[in-house]
Amino acid sequence: MNIKVNKFKVLLTLVGLLNIIALILIILPVIHLTPLTLIISAVFGGGLMALALIIYIIIVTRDLIKRGVL
Repeated sequence: MNIKVNKFKVLLTLVGLLNIIALILIILPVIHLTPLTLIISAVFGGGLMALALIIYIIIVTRDLIKRGVL
């Protein structure tokens, strides 16, 4: 049984999950505002959002190069 998995689909799924986790962490201080939740929101939520954005930009750029657009 040889199943070929498209690595870009897996990465896009990972990016989507990172965005969902980041948004939950960013909303956390709205629900329960403490200095700790604010720090977690800013550091981890923003970091995960930035990581997801970088991975997404890399995927889109590689796809555009592969298609001959760039």
